[in-house]
Amino acid sequence: MFAGATACAKSPLVRDLLASGELVDVSIDDPAGVDRWNVRTSSEREPTLVRLSGDPQILGALRVRILLPGDVVVAELAPTQVSAYTIALSGRAATWTIEMGLTARRPVPVQYQLAVAQPSTPAGGVGPACGDALRARGINAWVIAPAGPPATGRLELAGLGAMALRATPASSAQAGAPSPVAVAVLEVREGALAADLAGLGCDLTRVQITLWDTGKPRPASVWIADGSGQRLCGAAGHPPCPGNAPPDRWMTGTLSATPAIRTLTIEGGQLYVSSIVIP
Repeated sequence: MFAGATACAKSPLVRDLLASGELVDVSIDDPAGVDRWNVRTSSEREPTLVRLSGDPQILGALRVRILLPGDVVVAELAPTQVSAYTIALSGRAATWTIEMGLTARRPVPVQYQLAVAQPSTPAGGVGPACGDALRARGINAWVIAPAGPPATGRLELAGLGAMALRATPASSAQAGAPSPVAVAVLEVREGALAADLAGLGCDLTRVQITLWDTGKPRPASVWIADGSGQRLCGAAGHPPCPGNAPPDRWMTGTLSATPAIRTLTIEGGQLYVSSIVIP
């Protein structure tokens, strides 16, 4: 199932614009409060890292939403109980908003640190799984948010590989936005968009996607498949594919499978894809 964005009682204050090399102390003083920080990226391909650090119990109680201008949701993340949780941002040069709140009631204030950095050189011993490849680079989740179909047909993940995008028919994918104030994302009209993940150079068993479905003239369908084309959701012996996305709002769904996911396909009448995330 797709999950919708969590509503806030009031608009949270957006903090300063952060650049690479900056570190700030963050404090959430209200159990229902939300803290927002803006982060600027300057490259489509080279990622910028946002690192949360502090008490593992505090990080494990955070919910993290990532947005682009116009309240375009690109990720919904839940850090585990670790002392540092790092998110890579790529796909466009833009101002991203990192929104942090609490998933459970905790004594307040809750304090931790937020830093913006560049990726490190992989520390050897990288395993075949994409999770291992990311952790070797000090990354826990990678958010790729293109502003439209890439000119090369590939979403590049520096140091990891690439996702090849294929639209059927070719004219069905373009840059578009679901509202006049939203930034452009990948729009699909009367067609299908497939992401071939073989070029990542690692085995991906979990992927997150955020989309806005108009439901017109038909609702969106999302599925994953292995290297032979066998569907890994919605088929016998596999969990259901995400579905029933309410129209005209950003919805996030996560798909998991074993063996490795080779393709991710999104099909519909008119929909907008804001991101693909390796969580």
